Amino acid sequence: MAEVTGGSGLDFGLLGSFRVELDGQQADLGPRLQRALLAILVVEAGHVVPVDRLLDLLWREEPPAAAIASVQAYVSQLRRVLEPGRPARAPARVLATQDPGYVLRIADDQVDALRFQALARQAHNDLAGGQPMAAAAGLEDALALWRGDPLAEFAGEPWAGTPRPRLSWRLWCRRARCGSGAGRS
Repeated sequence: MAEVTGGSGLDFGLLGSFRVELDGQQADLGPRLQRALLAILVVEAGHVVPVDRLLDLLWREEPPAAAIASVQAYVSQLRRVLEPGRPARAPARVLATQDPGYVLRIADDQVDALRFQALARQAHNDLAGGQPMAAAAGLEDALALWRGDPLAEFAGEPWAGTPRPRLSWRLWCRRARCGSGAGRS
């Protein structure tokens, strides 16, 4: 993941309807396309998502004439939500502009899907180490993070079609640095 520079009070939920909490309070993420933009960036956290790709994902390869301006406005609004105390004109630390697009700079423990994977991995290690009670408790904590189907509110969106069923594999693979995940479903 890219250098994490801020947003420690942020928590991102992918395991169910998409949500973001700031210091324990659910954040208002605005209209559907703005929410979708942030969801895409959370799934791709730590990686630059080019503006052209965002346009294709958000508007199904048929962006309106003002699509770039819309993305810029969405990013501006999301920055206000994600970093409410950031002074005007100060560089964004969480949702940063990085050529040729945008990158979300957050820690793994800020994403429920990644916390799930860490807890499941630890439970596996506990079981292998002869600690079945610790493993059971870890799995219980991991399962408690699930609130429904991943990215449930975006189930009909083509961009969410691939990440939803493969969300666990993609995020696990990225952390394990195991390659592209080709052949996985």
